Amino acid sequence: MTVASGDEPRAATRRAALGLRLAWRNLWRNPRRTLLTLSAVAFATTILVFMVALQRGGYGAMIESAVSVFTGHLQVQARGYHDDPRLEGSLGDATALEERVSAVPGVEAVASRAEAYALAFSIPVDTPGLIFLCRDSAATPGAEVFDRPLSTRFDEQDAFVIFDDVEIPRERLFLSGHIDVYNSVTTTGLRDNMTNQTTIRALTKLEFAYGLATRMAEAIGDASPATNEMLGELLDYGEVARSAVLLSAEHGRHVGDGVWFPDGRSLAPMRSLLATWFPRVNEILMLIGSHNLLATPSRRELDDGALRPLIDEFLHGAKGVGAEERAALFRLAWDFVGSTLAGRNVLYERFYLTSAARNRINNHLRNVDRSHAHALVDGILAAGRAARRHGSD
Repeated sequence: MTVASGDEPRAATRRAALGLRLAWRNLWRNPRRTLLTLSAVAFATTILVFMVALQRGGYGAMIESAVSVFTGHLQVQARGYHDDPRLEGSLGDATALEERVSAVPGVEAVASRAEAYALAFSIPVDTPGLIFLCRDSAATPGAEVFDRPLSTRFDEQDAFVIFDDVEIPRERLFLSGHIDVYNSVTTTGLRDNMTNQTTIRALTKLEFAYGLATRMAEAIGDASPATNEMLGELLDYGEVARSAVLLSAEHGRHVGDGVWFPDGRSLAPMRSLLATWFPRVNEILMLIGSHNLLATPSRRELDDGALRPLIDEFLHGAKGVGAEERAALFRLAWDFVGSTLAGRNVLYERFYLTSAARNRINNHLRNVDRSHAHALVDGILAAGRAARRHGSD
């Protein structure tokens, strides 16, 4: 059929109308199908609108919370403070400025804040306004040393410090916003020396744990393969720590005036390894000690004339180990792994140098020279390509 050009709009309208009638008929040819489809579309649209609204509301709440608690909607700073954030560059009369800003219509709250992203100072612990919120003490100064051989001697306090309007004299201020100086601290050898001290301390503790575990196993006559494996594991920890200390000294450097700094490469892995080793050390001692850690008479019970014969008969050790020697050994072990002091110590070891995970991440990111490792991979890849070329020839 040929249609004149003037009739084209009317023909298009008729076709559109026909299409709509066909679509409408098709919709109601199967009403159940149509209702199910409409319901699914409506439900999906509702969920989508709800999720978008929830997401935007959550973003708005997070932004408002961050702005209210940290930066504020508006900051007033001294000229040049943003580029060089030192305390010396803070505003002088903050009180008067607060009053002026508070008078501005629409301002709900004003707060004075001082930020210094590199701050170091030293003041006496009895400085006015300095408050220490200490944890419960794990020390047992009044107990028998026999019963608590570690808790009576080695507890060290931990505290949360509050600076309640404390004045820091300028002569006691080491760093005040000098971020470049602060960031250069790790290049001075401080980090390596600190990790060296930590590893030597850990080595002593690991050797002590190995000695304690072997004595415990001997006292109860435990020479099973499982126990010997755990004793070997403790020994391995100590020997790896010893190797790190010796290697850091061998590859260290003389910095002048007879001072020798250790090499940090062999020490860096210890920061993450020690955080995972010491919880395992405690677990091994508990597994070897088992119920014996709790079946340990006290000094008072050992000195009781009526109880002592029974203790000697039923609570002695293996291979001639007497009851008092066994009790002393397992009380020492309990004070090392199960007492309040022990719980504090294992928590300390887990997070003393930050977590193991963070140390692994930092160690990888600081290891920027990966040329040797990459060269090994490239050598194998090159050998494979060469073998393929020879095969093709």
